[in-house]
Amino acid sequence: MAVENTGGTTLWIAEYDFCGNVEAHFNTSAGIRLTSFVVSEIMDLPRLLLSRNAVVLHASFIVTDGEAILFTAKKQTGKTTQAALWERCVGARIINGDRAMIEKRGDTFYACGIPYSGTSRICLRGDFPIRAVVILSQGAENEARPAAGGEAFRALLSGCTIDTDNETQMRIFLQIAENIASSVPFFHLSCRPDEGAVACLQEALSITK
Repeated sequence: MAVENTGGTTLWIAEYDFCGNVEAHFNTSAGIRLTSFVVSEIMDLPRLLLSRNAVVLHASFIVTDGEAILFTAKKQTGKTTQAALWERCVGARIINGDRAMIEKRGDTFYACGIPYSGTSRICLRGDFPIRAVVILSQGAENEARPAAGGEAFRALLSGCTIDTDNETQMRIFLQIAENIASSVPFFHLSCRPDEGAVACLQEALSITK
């Protein structure tokens, strides 16, 4: 779908894939296409979100039974793989393959879809209470356990987009991260890229629910 101005110049183009995901490309006077991701970065979205006590976490964001599970880890650790396994094995829905906004509403933290993603190109709308944030690592066996407070805080520090050189932003972020780490269940999942990892995490989540 394309939108033009009265002079016939294309202003933006929306490209849809077969799943209904959309990516908008905005034309500039220089002929450069700006994606919604680039526009969001130019706007400094993470800074704007801090003003409403929200952060963006680098994570694969799935929903099952009406609750969000966020898989976070370093690149190439298996976030996309675990999200896909949950989609295939238990019918979970992938909301965003790369990022999730975390926001507190009342006494509950929600994972919220944002209008851009990374290489996954999956960025759907939706706000869901967070069941767990799962810190991933690769392992010879599938093992899941509750994460210690320090692990949770470090995962947020390394996984959230924040200007670490900005003292004011860091102060606000650290307060938010401490609140998330102490209020949201965090788990560590050492896993293989197989269906056993899904069952392992399901058992850990059911025990602590």
